[in-house]
This record gives sequence, C-alpha cells and structure tokens, in this order.
Amino acid sequence: MRDIPVSIIRKRKDSLIVLKEKKSKITLLNPQKKLYHEVKIDGDLYTFTETKEKRCDYLEIGKETSDAFFIEMKGVDIDTAYEQLLASTKNINVGDVNKKVAIAVTPHIPKANVKFQKYIKLCKKQGTDLKVVNSGSYFALY
Repeated sequence: MRDIPVSIIRKRKDSLIVLKEKKSKITLLNPQKKLYHEVKIDGDLYTFTETKEKRCDYLEIGKETSDAFFIEMKGVDIDTAYEQLLASTKNINVGDVNKKVAIAVTPHIPKANVKFQKYIKLCKKQGTDLKVVNSGSYFALY
C-alpha cells in the first residue's frame, strides 16, 4: 500500500474544485468550503515512468468529512478507467475514512452492462461506491 507524502498534498477549501485533464473536466462542489487534501496521483504520487501500476488521476481527501474521492478523467475507454480506479482504491493509503467514492469522468456515459455491474460489485467489496459522470458535470462532495 502506497502512502502519500505530505510534500505532494495541495490543501483546498474552494467552494468549486475544478479538475481538468485532456478533454475531461469535473467541478466538485464544496459550498461549505471544507478542507480537502488534493493529490495528483498520476504524475506526483506515481511518476510517469512507473507504468506497471494502474492508477487514477486525482484524489480528494476530506479532512473534516472523513471521505475520499478517487477521480479518473477518461476519454472513451471506460473499462480502463474502472480498472485504474479499482487499483487506486486498493493500493493507496488514505488513512481512516468513513466513505470512499470512485468517480469515472467521461464524455459519454456508457449504458449499464454486465461489466459495469461487475465493477460496482468489486468496488463494493473494497468499501467504495462507483460513480460515472459526464465530463463537464458538477459533483457534490459530501
């Protein structure tokens, strides 16, 4: 399990936390301006040369709310997004949190199918809720 070094944590208290990567974007709603620790997983926690381990793009850890949001900004390859989110929720130490949410951000939400149901079950086994949202969406942090 990989620990998060303090040196790569960005403290966020914004009411709107905007994350962008290539063609995907999500706006996290934080109206009460609670403290979140943001980690750029792909590039900071894992360097670009560490290609063996799958990982998502961002992590938002609620310091006042005890929740963790794993976020993968994806194009059309949603199955890879699910795999990256699963690997991240399993392999990154977020400490003692009450809730974990894995969010796949994609320009086109696929129809629910057998694979999606499989990933929902795998996430549940890890104590994580899986969400898929359209790029450009707003997502309320709890």
